[in-house]
Amino acid sequence: MAYQYIQAIEEGGVLSTVQQTEGAQMLNAIIKFRQKEGLPCWKRVNIFMLPTTGSGTNRQLVGPATSPGGANNIVTGFNQNTLSALAALGATTVTATTAANVNIGDTIGFAQSDSSMFWTTVTALPGGNQITLSTGLSVGCPVAAVFYNYTASTQMAQKPLHLWDAWRVAVSNRQRVQMQLTPYNNMWRVINDTSASIPVQIAYLPDSAFAMGVTAGNISQYSSSAVLSSGSGAFLIWPQFSGGNTFLQCDVQYPFQDVTQSTDDVDFPQSFYLPLMLQLASFLGPKYGLTLQERTTVFREAEMYFKMAIDANAEDASILLMPAVEGQTH
Repeated sequence: MAYQYIQAIEEGGVLSTVQQTEGAQMLNAIIKFRQKEGLPCWKRVNIFMLPTTGSGTNRQLVGPATSPGGANNIVTGFNQNTLSALAALGATTVTATTAANVNIGDTIGFAQSDSSMFWTTVTALPGGNQITLSTGLSVGCPVAAVFYNYTASTQMAQKPLHLWDAWRVAVSNRQRVQMQLTPYNNMWRVINDTSASIPVQIAYLPDSAFAMGVTAGNISQYSSSAVLSSGSGAFLIWPQFSGGNTFLQCDVQYPFQDVTQSTDDVDFPQSFYLPLMLQLASFLGPKYGLTLQERTTVFREAEMYFKMAIDANAEDASILLMPAVEGQTH
């Protein structure tokens, strides 16, 4: 829109690759400068918790110190499909409905016949929709069993700052049901934290230094040595997963880094859209023939609207209303 405002492209025109790059670089510089003046700027994305089962899987780690498979399958994207043939106990080759989106080296997890999930890696794709595994299935899978796969090097999620919302998603029809966001300390009150079913509650702790008390994923067992890996965050869910027919979608917040593509969703109040667009237009102006007077006018407009946005951007607050009690003050 900044390019259209200074008539650098025709109405309805498409930006060139060079224009997109230079515009993104300039916008990043403006945003980083404006943050010091009070521009609230975060990045919100969806990440996904794929089903894992067994002891300790009500704790899911996320961050640079985690490794794929086991209880750590929180990703930015994944492929989900089904098997087209029975896979027996110990099988190291399975046949998928399609293996088109499976890559050698992928982390892959199968819903087995006993409602457990089995995670391993892909070592070969011999053709005919067959997938060769590094480890044989621990139980076996029926026909049409669900499996998930992802590329760990590019799709494992990094530690977010905050969890805003979460939904459990049914594989069969992608129906979403909102989960209950629970404070971390409330998870200590769970009576049976090893029960397995469909997750209904979720908590997130972004700082591993405060995650002591979770022994082998068991929420109610305290241990002073139960500190998570450095740099990791911890999701706690209850109940833990049973089977592979549900995964979790989480709306999380990351610190702003850079706008690198048109689909990036930078999270700041919409009142800042106009002043940022105008300032970007004023900085792009010299290359596209704006005079100094025209640039100055656009820049002054940007400053005016930016000040209005800052003034209108009040912080969230809460108040507690209590009844007056005779002889007692609050």
